[in-house]
Amino acid sequence: MKEKIKRKRRRFVYCIAVLIDEEQKGQDYAEYILNYCADRKIFPLVQIYQDQEKFFGEIQKTVPAIVLLALPGVAGLNAAEHLRSLHPKCKIIWCSDLDFSLHAFKLRVEYFLWSPWRNRSFGRGLRHVSDAAKGSRNNFRKEKHMGVHSIDAEDDQFAYRYDTQLLIERRDQDLVKIHFHTNEPWKILEYCNSISEIFDIVVEDMIRQANGQQG
Repeated sequence: MKEKIKRKRRRFVYCIAVLIDEEQKGQDYAEYILNYCADRKIFPLVQIYQDQEKFFGEIQKTVPAIVLLALPGVAGLNAAEHLRSLHPKCKIIWCSDLDFSLHAFKLRVEYFLWSPWRNRSFGRGLRHVSDAAKGSRNNFRKEKHMGVHSIDAEDDQFAYRYDTQLLIERRDQDLVKIHFHTNEPWKILEYCNSISEIFDIVVEDMIRQANGQQG
């Protein structure tokens, strides 16, 4: 009987950690997360950290279900790398002011947002990552075709001209779908080709398409 009670209690321990550089931003993120979760009848413990040393010390004791990482620049990259090395299975939403989307892909970050982002983009990332934290077997956002995962850098088609998509081979033989909106698709192709074999490359000019021309 005691064992059953213990298991029941564990199910309700659902912690989301926010690692950020500004207190007000942290409060804003926490409010959004709590409102989002309340609408779905989920009531997590949301903890805000500005001190990285304290954050990494705490997660050595208790690993959060999800980490929202919103540090600027290289500080965010360093934190993402350290977090992934400590806890490979921890679910991460990484919000950055720099385009670290390829680094996010290499680190198997579940959702990456490159600012400026919109609330709906953040909400979508939170939905996918919270679903994964509750039991999805895939680390990346699911696509409809089996064996292929994807990660979106951002969905603002007016800020970036080219819609770039490709498949890249992984060591475990699965194909990973990469989908970016960017102004420099050749850099993505060059980088991906340097780390593995790539297939089914599609680059579309969204400005031409918006004007009714072929991309």
